[in-house]
Amino acid sequence: MVKKKIRVELLTAPGCSKCAKAKENIKSILNRFKDKVNYTEIDVSKNPKKLLKFGVMMTPAIIINNKLEFEGTPSERELEEKLKEKK
Repeated sequence: MVKKKIRVELLTAPGCSKCAKAKENIKSILNRFKDKVNYTEIDVSKNPKKLLKFGVMMTPAIIINNKLEFEGTPSERELEEKLKEKK
């Protein structure tokens, strides 16, 4: 049986001062999860439907397996714990 990869989407916006840190934290964690995660970065100024679909009020926002998990910048530890729950 093949396990599905965890889907992680980072919603960003131009001028978002915290988005760079969120991206840095995600990329650091991805190294630990290797082939278990599909990562996508989405600029909500080009794809505003994502904001509406998930009720996002601010960026950065992190969606994991089609569920809004974080608004703002989670620590690496918080993010890693959430991904471990999804394995």
